[in-house]
Amino acid sequence: MAAPLDDNDIPEFNNTEEDWPDPDVDSSTEEGAEITRRNETSIMASITRDVQQQVQTESADDDDDDDIPQSVYDKARDHNDQLTETERQLLLSRGDLVGLALAYPDSLTTDEIHDIFGWPPPDVTRANIQRAVGNTLISTPSEMYARVSNALDLGQFDTAIGDDEIILIMRLFHASENGDYNMKTPEDLGVPAFMAARTLLSRRLQLDLMTRRVVAYRYRDLNVRRHEWPAGVSVAPPTFPPGSQGDRGQATRDILTAINALQEQQALGNISEADFLARSGSLSASLTGLWPGPPRIPPEIMIMQSLPAWVRERYIAVRTESWPRTPSQPVLRADRSGAGPWPDYVPVEAAIDLFSEGTGSRGLDRDPDWADLPEAEKETYRARSEARRREAWAWFGRRLEREALERSPACPQPPPRAEPFEVFRDEQVAENRGEEVDFWEVVRRWDALSDEERWSYDEKMQMVNIRAMEEWQERMSNAAATADAAAPVG
Repeated sequence: MAAPLDDNDIPEFNNTEEDWPDPDVDSSTEEGAEITRRNETSIMASITRDVQQQVQTESADDDDDDDIPQSVYDKARDHNDQLTETERQLLLSRGDLVGLALAYPDSLTTDEIHDIFGWPPPDVTRANIQRAVGNTLISTPSEMYARVSNALDLGQFDTAIGDDEIILIMRLFHASENGDYNMKTPEDLGVPAFMAARTLLSRRLQLDLMTRRVVAYRYRDLNVRRHEWPAGVSVAPPTFPPGSQGDRGQATRDILTAINALQEQQALGNISEADFLARSGSLSASLTGLWPGPPRIPPEIMIMQSLPAWVRERYIAVRTESWPRTPSQPVLRADRSGAGPWPDYVPVEAAIDLFSEGTGSRGLDRDPDWADLPEAEKETYRARSEARRREAWAWFGRRLEREALERSPACPQPPPRAEPFEVFRDEQVAENRGEEVDFWEVVRRWDALSDEERWSYDEKMQMVNIRAMEEWQERMSNAAATADAAAPVG
């Protein structure tokens, strides 16, 4: 039998193939079982060592990252020319491309710049740009951004910039047919200060952020309009704000610039939050008009689209009219909420509510159906609604009077609820000709009753409580009548 495994005897399974245990061992024998146990223990110990080494490495990396203050990163991004040599060496101590870009951005090669932005290699980028633009004079991302920015300045963004160029910029200059390219960046992997390096390089390469934001709006609109929508559903046409020159790109840039200016003014405290929300909301509405989003698909069309084709063709009649319908005339406020206010605790039963309840017209069809109703029928529903409103106020008045009466010291108090044992005790007193019976004697007699006899007192209890409540209600009615008679007339 092999000797027991000692922790110091655990082999390393990371070097050569000979270090790994032989899997062809007969574990049914005593020696084979021991070898198998040693192998499993060794493998688990090796895995544990690897995990510990990985954790130690990551902890060391985190400690190294924390050695560089955030203020140094911010200074490298915004005032790179003012970095001291000590600060540059501190950034270089990271030992990665981000540190090099922040310390000495001019020292980066073209390949390294493309690596930071997630672009393909320079020659591939050049080929993709020239294929999209159709111009061999444009070959770099900076020139591509300059081309788009110039089109925005001239009000020719919609006409001079093709859809292929928009797609190429948004895909980080990767070809459209390269559907499996990796969009992940070091930022996704948690690399500190990655965005600081990218921002610094974007400024030096004149990759205007505002230009990219305008491109992003058109890219989204392009995807919306290229989508195959169901029959009868279409994307709304763009709506230009007053004073625009008819180019969506230029108008979008102007709106985004105005929003940025508002944000700066709010940060400085020059405008109130309410004013900021109102003005920025108006600008955002203009953006929505320029770039309408996906159309709303009616539920019945969505359901129809989910059915098999043969079902749609043979059994589904496609609705061709527009939906939801627009009412032929606006619904009056009185028809929605009644001719006057309603009391608390009472549900509003307006004319249109009674119409919906009686006809089954609900949802987005209710308002158009009500608008198409003859005026005489509307008046019928209005009269019913007003009658119910008056009934509600009468009920509410009686409730208030009852509550006031119940709070009055002269009001009879409601009787306590009797229990089966109390009914039994009262019977015992009655049988004793009104003389009190010892309580514990009553308890002993109650305990001696059978289950059937006790259940009979449940019915007696209910009758006693009903009679007591009827008597109390009669006293309450008499008290209310007395209060009405004593109340001043008029």
